[in-house]
Parts: sequence; structure tokens; C-alpha cells
Amino acid sequence: MHSERPGHQPKSILRITFNIDCGSPGFRKLEVYNSLGQRIRMETFTSSEFRLDLTGQPKGIYLIRTVSDQVSMTQAVVID
Repeated sequence: MHSERPGHQPKSILRITFNIDCGSPGFRKLEVYNSLGQRIRMETFTSSEFRLDLTGQPKGIYLIRTVSDQVSMTQAVVID
């Protein structure tokens, strides 16, 4: 990483794009949990693609859960 100020480290940028095939259009929910099990974010969307920006989150393991009428899926993401 390059920084113009000595001793300054820019924050990492983490953007994740989900392509979710739930079988039919409709309401979907995305939840992000930290390693303590605390929900730190919840979004709702209706398209099959969703972009999640985790820029600024501290290093750690996060669980990303997506829910629709027919499907529930959980994935782990590591910010290092």
C-alpha cells in the first residue's frame, strides 16, 4: 500500500458482489455478523445481485447470511 503521509496506513477496501440464484424473484435479506455473533449490518434487496461494501471494518472473520423465501445460505469472509 502506498501512503503519502509517513506513518499513515490507508484503510483496506473490501467490496463483495453476491450473485444469488434463489429460484424466483422476490424479497431477499443479507445479514453480516462479526466474530462475536453480533449483527453489524442488515440489508434487504429484490434483485439477484447485491454489492456489499465492508470497507473500514476491522480485521476478523465475518459471517454473511443471505435469506430468501426458499433458500438460506451462510458464508465466512476473512478481512486480513
